[in-house]
Amino acid sequence: MMSNESEMELFSRILLHFTFDGISPALREPEGIAAEAREGITLLRALANRGHRENARDLTEQALSQINEASQLPEAPASVFAQITNELLELHTELSA
Repeated sequence: MMSNESEMELFSRILLHFTFDGISPALREPEGIAAEAREGITLLRALANRGHRENARDLTEQALSQINEASQLPEAPASVFAQITNELLELHTELSA
């Protein structure tokens, strides 16, 4: 987290990693989607490790919701979204313990 970055800015930046609206060409390919989501998961873990477990858990729930919405799109790569969902569910379980 940047020292001058507010908590809300960080939270918004994390959630952007789980926004797949088809605008970015890189996010139309399964590899780009997976890479973007994994970067978001890394940021969620970093947030939790900095003592913000509850915020990270809440953001994980929002990310799961966004992934669910994106997976409903006709061109959505189902296997990639399933893998991301599993990773987010695993993280959510860790953060809930």
